[in-house]
Amino acid sequence: MFARFMVLAPMLLTWALPVSAEEQLSLKQQLEAIEPDPTGMVNITHYVASNEQHYAMAFQFLEEVGGVYIGIATDQNFLLLPLLKPDYAIMMDLDQWVVDTHRIYNYVFTTRETPKEFIRFFAEKNATKSLKELKKHFTDPEEKKGVVRVFRRYRDKINGRLYGEKNRIKRHKQKSFLDDQESYDFMVKLCKENRFIAVRGNLVGDKSMTQMATILNKNNLKVGAISLSNAEQYFDFTTAFRRNMSGFSYLDKGIIVRTNRENKYNRYEYYLQSSTDFLAWLKIDSAKDVQALLKTKKDINKKRVYQLSGPPQPADKSEEKK
Repeated sequence: MFARFMVLAPMLLTWALPVSAEEQLSLKQQLEAIEPDPTGMVNITHYVASNEQHYAMAFQFLEEVGGVYIGIATDQNFLLLPLLKPDYAIMMDLDQWVVDTHRIYNYVFTTRETPKEFIRFFAEKNATKSLKELKKHFTDPEEKKGVVRVFRRYRDKINGRLYGEKNRIKRHKQKSFLDDQESYDFMVKLCKENRFIAVRGNLVGDKSMTQMATILNKNNLKVGAISLSNAEQYFDFTTAFRRNMSGFSYLDKGIIVRTNRENKYNRYEYYLQSSTDFLAWLKIDSAKDVQALLKTKKDINKKRVYQLSGPPQPADKSEEKK
């Protein structure tokens, strides 16, 4: 099974961590204090709601991995987290609006007990009450300004995304935090224990990622999974990107999850790769961008879910001479 190749699930759940609540809070504070890289937006759109609609096709190939999860963008990460069961979830994006959206999600997860209550928070009929709650909860002026502007401008879009994704996942005969209490409880636990952390960072920057890696390494925390969304389509594999991705310590069975928007049908494809193979690519200068990796794709379920391998091995010249 591909899932067994990618992730060997431990026999015991990793929810109980060998650190105190104070240490968890301290780690969250350290990570939230990393210095954002000065950067312009890729475009003027704020992706506070994901448009990647078929992650459910990859669910069967994902198992518990633990460690630290680093995820780009917003709500699609919540579909993966209950499956991968990380010890910590770091939500990272270069857009402050996305970081503010995660602050809203963190609040809702910690105040709503069921998936239905979570979705209802964003419903139009509850908009006034929900906004009032957010204003009361966020006392820091900058945080309050951020979450209020996101909620006012994008509440309806978020609401539509949640309902739409719930129905799509049901059609795939899968379950998620949107309708499964156990999955939802995992998200609640992450948030209530200060293990859900939203930061502003840049995959190709010089500050945020190196500081994040330093903090995790100092705390003896290894990365179990990174979900890149389709961010790699917007940049080349620069020296900074290679350094940033190689700066983390990874679990032996760590995985990389990514998407790619292919042009023919204008739809997303979903890719799974071991972190070992990903790091091997980063050592090769000829891998100029993600397209070099995508050429190795192997269809694993005939439904736009692919496995990516490592770079081709150089020919053994001693064998050639024979």
